[in-house]
Amino acid sequence: MKPRFAPPIRPFLMLNYLRDKLSTVSLKARYERLIHERLLNLTESTSPQSVEDDPGRWQLAGDAGSLPLGDMERMDARSRARHLATHNPHARNMLRLLEAYVAGPGLKLTHRERRRGDDRPNLDQTRLIARADLLWQDFLTVNQTHYSYREHARRAWRDGECFVRKFESSAWPPAVRFVDPERVAADPSDPESGGIVTEPHDVESPLAYLLVDRQTGRLLEDVPAAEMLHTRVGADSNQKRGITIFAPVLDVLDCYEQWMKTELLARKLQSSIVLWRKVQGSPQQATSLADAAASGAGLSGDRRERLK
Repeated sequence: MKPRFAPPIRPFLMLNYLRDKLSTVSLKARYERLIHERLLNLTESTSPQSVEDDPGRWQLAGDAGSLPLGDMERMDARSRARHLATHNPHARNMLRLLEAYVAGPGLKLTHRERRRGDDRPNLDQTRLIARADLLWQDFLTVNQTHYSYREHARRAWRDGECFVRKFESSAWPPAVRFVDPERVAADPSDPESGGIVTEPHDVESPLAYLLVDRQTGRLLEDVPAAEMLHTRVGADSNQKRGITIFAPVLDVLDCYEQWMKTELLARKLQSSIVLWRKVQGSPQQATSLADAAASGAGLSGDRRERLK
């Protein structure tokens, strides 16, 4: 039987092997380079950063621990606060007490003259102040079904911010409507704006508010800053959005609610424990003892625990 020999390796197969080997080494080197570049960027990002992506002359002063909540964290805190304000009796009572004592009956807005030095009020200024008070009362009367001090305060405390949009009208008073914070959001063209367009070098000077579709995130309208009243709670002057007042107690209230559920479950388990007792004697004596225990009385007539 003749021996069989393996066919010789063709030159082009060897070239393909070397080419693939070189490509593998090149890809590995490229991957390592990308890893080092990302690590370098991550290290540099820990240094003080600007307040905005378009920083201008505004620089962050302080450590990273003082940074405000991000958009996702703020939205999550707002959703949890709304849930607690609706379902948790303690959170609901906290909000109700704030409404009653701060924005309850008796709260009103009046105008006063800003005096300078020894200036004395004159008749024209007194009439102007009275006219301003009358116009404000007309505004509250016409918009009483759409605006109130109490709802304004409740939204600001619960959501961390409150948006009130004014619709221009040729006659006084203008119409106003509350705008949910979810509708004021960044559009894809400027994802870091937070839904509020400001001056290039001054984050505290808003220019417009971006109203987007809740489902698709598509930009619907640019509302000029003059037509939108924005009230923020729990935020610094250079922060665009507010934070709910329930943010520090969200985890505490959740833990308390879970603790209450655990305690109720433990009480149910304790009340359902079956008592077993070993009885000596004849079967008839055991039966009579069980009947007496089921009726709540022992053999001597004294009331004892019930057997199941």
